[in-house]
Amino acid sequence: SSMRAALDWGDGSSTVSLSGSGYKTNTHTYSTTGHKIIIINATAGTVRIGGGTSYRLYGSGTDTLNGVLRTYIQWIIVGNRTQVSGTYGLYYAVGLQEVRFYTSYSSQTSVANYFFNYCYSLKKITFSSYITSLGENAFASCYCLEEIELPPNLTTISASCFANCTMLQHITIPSKVTTIGASAFNNSYAISKIRFE
Repeated sequence: SSMRAALDWGDGSSTVSLSGSGYKTNTHTYSTTGHKIIIINATAGTVRIGGGTSYRLYGSGTDTLNGVLRTYIQWIIVGNRTQVSGTYGLYYAVGLQEVRFYTSYSSQTSVANYFFNYCYSLKKITFSSYITSLGENAFASCYCLEEIELPPNLTTISASCFANCTMLQHITIPSKVTTIGASAFNNSYAISKIRFE
């Protein structure tokens, strides 16, 4: 369906209007350093943010977020008409500190492989109850992640999902989980408590 959304780059510049269907390209240059809160507010249709060639957030003209953009992203709020999808979507977004999935959004049911891999500063994740699957290495090497509350309808924690989360201390496995992949918590050596519901 046709999409309508507003893109706020988080630096006081004019909001960008997006509409229609298909891929959308918008270029922005920051004049100051430091973290920015980037907000995409969709009012119709669905906006997808993520990996692959279809929905990736680009930085400095590269397709692997090796440029400037990834260092500016501080919060990601996944709202009612926004999806995060695609492998390596926010891989190496080293400034990212918090991710929130709105509870009313039923179309976002999974987190793709490697999506938040190497988000060094990520401290907090708020999942919606609709999330049922976490992909391979989805949160691997999120070194600042200390505690996480997994969604109640989760069924799958894929291989190496939380590997190398060296500050992760406590985790509760929801009762609906049927699959925990190999090395899901490998090298997360600070874990002192795992509770199974």
